[in-house]
Amino acid sequence: MAQSFCTGCEQCLKSCPKRVDIPKLMRTYMYAFQYQNMQHATAVEKTIPVESGLAQCRQCDICVVNCKRLLNVANRIEALKELNFC
Repeated sequence: MAQSFCTGCEQCLKSCPKRVDIPKLMRTYMYAFQYQNMQHATAVEKTIPVESGLAQCRQCDICVVNCKRLLNVANRIEALKELNFC
């Protein structure tokens, strides 16, 4: 189970061409899908500036972000998109 959580190491940031705050989005995902706490997920998502948030991910056809813990960031981003935060 521990392998399924983002540690916030920020190693993924350099692989995102849109400079999205992937660690915060992964925290949002954790609260929404792993803890089933939409209130907290929404609160975390709202702390992300628009220029580095989920709206930027909507402009990408394919997520190229690499996670050193091998989390499937692309799938998690797609799941967050379906929640319609933005």
